[in-house]
Amino acid sequence: MEAMKYLVLAVHDATPAYLKNLKEISGWFDRNSLQPRCIKVIPNFLGRWSILDSQEFLDWLYEEKEKGSEIIQHGYIHYQPNREAKGLDTIRRKLLTKDEAEFIGLDYQQARKAIAKGKEILEKAGFEPLGFTSPTWQQSKPTIKAIKDCGFRYYTTLSGLWPCQSRRRLFSVAMGFQGVNLTLEIINAAGNRVMQKTGLSCSPLARLVIHPPFISGQRLIIKSLRASLKLSKRRKLVTYNQYLDLAEDE
Repeated sequence: MEAMKYLVLAVHDATPAYLKNLKEISGWFDRNSLQPRCIKVIPNFLGRWSILDSQEFLDWLYEEKEKGSEIIQHGYIHYQPNREAKGLDTIRRKLLTKDEAEFIGLDYQQARKAIAKGKEILEKAGFEPLGFTSPTWQQSKPTIKAIKDCGFRYYTTLSGLWPCQSRRRLFSVAMGFQGVNLTLEIINAAGNRVMQKTGLSCSPLARLVIHPPFISGQRLIIKSLRASLKLSKRRKLVTYNQYLDLAEDE
């Protein structure tokens, strides 16, 4: 008997700044019965968009939770403070991460302070996040320790799901619409197709991510949404926390 295979749908960059697009994405998922999903919330986007200051956003987030969505902490401000960058790091910051790799280069105290501030905001809003994802999936080694010490059950990277209480990694490369720039999205879309036709077919967990910026009129994001519908026909939809429960029962 073939083993069950699973799919996580993750909506990144959930912030009041992108609420219109977030509602458009969740509405599309609802119309196609794609539940549950993971909502990755930026507690205080750019230091100007605290989720506590937008009741409309919180109402949408409460509705998502009622539908079975998992609320995940996605950094704190989702912005990399101005730090000296040279050579390839400058190119990476401007082209690949758009200065959004908030936890690159942080020491332990800096990382823990930012993570704790974000978690406090989410808890004040009535959520208890079990998962953490650094913006752009990148962080320093001290940040990983800070994530664990702040009481999270797991964190995610581009290549997989990491339980905090073990060294086991549940490998699964994230696919989907990254929201960086058109050239990189085209390259990423080609990689997605390769993944779907090769390694993805044998992986027990598939991950498809959607970033809300620039959703309107984007042909590539529509392809990602359609890919989620196609994948859901062959896999059971779960949240990260649910998948961890299943993996631990094996």
